Parts: sequence; structure tokens; C-alpha cells
Amino acid sequence: MSDSMQLQSSTELVGAESGGDFNFLMVSVDQIDLPEKLSDLSSLENGNSTENLLLPIIVFNDGNRYVVIDGCKRFVCMVQSGRKVCACGVIRSVQDSKSAGLLRIYLNRGRVLSFKEKFLFLRWLKENLSEKEYSIRIAELGIQDRERHNLEQLMFCSNEVLEAVERGYVDPANAPDMIHFSESDCGAVLQYLSRFSFSRQMQRELLEWLPELAFRNKCSIKQILEHEDLRNIMENGKLNDPQRVRKIRDILFALRFPHLVVAKKRWDKIVREVNPDHSRVHFQSSEAFEKNNLEIRISISSPEQASTILHQLCSISSEKWEQLIYPALNC
Repeated sequence: MSDSMQLQSSTELVGAESGGDFNFLMVSVDQIDLPEKLSDLSSLENGNSTENLLLPIIVFNDGNRYVVIDGCKRFVCMVQSGRKVCACGVIRSVQDSKSAGLLRIYLNRGRVLSFKEKFLFLRWLKENLSEKEYSIRIAELGIQDRERHNLEQLMFCSNEVLEAVERGYVDPANAPDMIHFSESDCGAVLQYLSRFSFSRQMQRELLEWLPELAFRNKCSIKQILEHEDLRNIMENGKLNDPQRVRKIRDILFALRFPHLVVAKKRWDKIVREVNPDHSRVHFQSSEAFEKNNLEIRISISSPEQASTILHQLCSISSEKWEQLIYPALNC
């Protein structure tokens, strides 16, 4: 039977009347298992009122055991409340885990799925279906291409990284950068990212710079994050979190690009020397000096100011202009 036919036949069972494909039983909780890789129990409080616990859970018979198709959270809440048995609707026509998994996903497609549920469903479908059938089922779940790509990239991440993504500490697009981190390095990075609110771009920068720093200094990422300057920032009670984040980023940038930092200091010194009016004239170089380009913004409120400022700018030597326009000369 093809995957499509399995899903179709399974969904038809849902509409069957009792006494047809359903068999209602009181089953000992010790005989019931949760579906492997298809249950997210991170929010048991949602949708599990006393009234909901009166509803039967949907299961299929797997030898001498019963496996939940729908009602995982209700089942766990029943167990936690001390119940010894629970009402089960046994679908007799579902006799294997694959068709049961397809039915479980089908039954949940009409509601808003959590990040964890989307990930679990996508991973299960990827592992159990052909590429064509997989794409169809993903579309039915309402997962768009970009989100699908991000979720697929997470399939090789550790549980700790997945939890950080779920909690919003790590952007899904950045999480795969930690796949090759050691356990201790990954833990150290996650500690930083969970403590402060780093933007998506800052996360990307840190996850790119840290391995490069560790390689260059022949040490671990964890050791880089234990740098004295970083510890001082973490312990500085006068700084708020946004200030700490900015300073952490600046320190790691300086460690990663020391020559660029030196060039920037020399460039800033030249600007201070030649700027005729720091309140009205602003020099701006390209980001990271990647272009030989200089922008000058001038704010004036009278013709006299314009004449004075422009005359002073004209008096700057060609050598100084070259150093401002071509920042590499300062390296």
C-alpha cells in the first residue's frame, strides 16, 4: 500500500462509527506507549482540563501493547494524576507504526503547531516517506519553504541546541553553525546566548568568529569565552544587558580582527586631527574598510558656516585625504 493510500485509509477510519473500525476499551496505562519521535510534551498545561481528560485517547494495537495516535498529553496527564486505566479508542485497521504516524500527523494538521511539533513531524516524515510524498505532507501542514529549510537544517543539531531554538535563545537559521562544536563549547555558547538577547546578526557573527578564534589560538571556544575582558563585562553591575551585548561583540571583534581595529584607531585619530567642526562635520568610512570610499556629512545653518567649513576642508593635505579614503594605508 502506498503512503497516500495508507493515509487515506487511515483518515477514513476516523469517521467510522463505533462498532466498525473502532473498538473502545478500558486499558491499563502500563500497556500504553507514546509514539516514538512524534510527541512533544513540553506544554502539558495546554488543553488538558478535567473535561478533556474524560475523552478517550486514540490508539492502535501493536502486538501486546497499545501506541497512542492522538491524545499524548491527555495520556501523560492521566498517568500523572494516578489513573491506572484510561478509555481508549482502538483503530483496528491501523496495524503498523508508519500508518499510525501518518494518521497522527493528519489529525494534528488543523491546529497551530508549536516549533517542536513542526520539527518532530517534519523529521518523522523525512525519515519515513519518499521525497515527493514528503513534500506533499509538509505543504499540508502549512510549513512554507523557508521554514522547511530551517527545520531541515536543525535535524543534525543536539537536543540542547533544539531546546535553545524552541525557547528563542538561538535563531533557527544560526543553530546549524553549532553542529560541529564540542559538547563543552556548545554549552558555553548557549550559556551566553541564553543570558543576553543577541540579534540574529550578532549571533551569526559570534558563531562565525568563535571557531576561527579558537583555531588561531589553539584553544577551545569555551576558553575564548572565559577571556578576562569578557568576564569583566559579565561582572560589571553598572552595565545593562544591551550595553553588555555591545561590549561583548566589540571585544570578540577586536580579538578576531586585531589589524582592522588598529587601522580603525589610526583612521579615527586622523579624522579628529583634520575635522574642522566635530559638531557639524561627520566623516564616515565603509563598514570594515572593505571599500576605498569616504562619505562626508555637513550640517550648516548660515552661508558663513558653509564658507568657513568648506575652506577648512580644502586646506586638508592630499596625504591626509589619501589616508582617509584608502584606509589600508593605515594598516
